[in-house]
Amino acid sequence: MADHCFYCDTRRPKGGTNCLVINGGTQWLEFCQPCGERELIHNPEIGTVTVAELWLSLKEGRDPRPIDDDEI
Repeated sequence: MADHCFYCDTRRPKGGTNCLVINGGTQWLEFCQPCGERELIHNPEIGTVTVAELWLSLKEGRDPRPIDDDEI
């Protein structure tokens, strides 16, 4: 990875970003920790989750924990 956050458009130290691959591998989202905890993804099947939560749930092989509407 280039260690370049897609959201805030900054370079990070080596290993400072993670990469979430979605839509059957057609979309790659490289993100830093602050942006991953802030940016949201909505999917009708799972609800609204942070980018970081979706990435971590896929890494751990579990269902993501959606955010309640009152938390948004």
